Amino acid sequence: LRDSLSLDKQVRIDAREKILNWKSYIYHLQCATVNLLGPEQEMTVYRGQSHIPAEINSFTPGMEILWPAFTSCSQNKSKALDFANGNILFEIKLKKKSRGIS
Repeated sequence: LRDSLSLDKQVRIDAREKILNWKSYIYHLQCATVNLLGPEQEMTVYRGQSHIPAEINSFTPGMEILWPAFTSCSQNKSKALDFANGNILFEIKLKKKSRGIS
């Protein structure tokens, strides 16, 4: 767990040279995630967020958003709503052969 928190911090501060040290870990994590979901499976996941980002007014339905770090999501909408604390609920549509899941 400590290592994943360190990686998350390095991604957030855009420490590209340090992230290269995690290349193998990220690759295997990505492969495991794809194997877990099944490469042909389409699904919807949810992310509840209590913090309202400054750019919230620029968000539109269907817009692609890139989180620069590992981001937790849930298939359970009510669990994500608990995390939203009345603020933001992202509904994320994962397409077939999705590889980036955060």
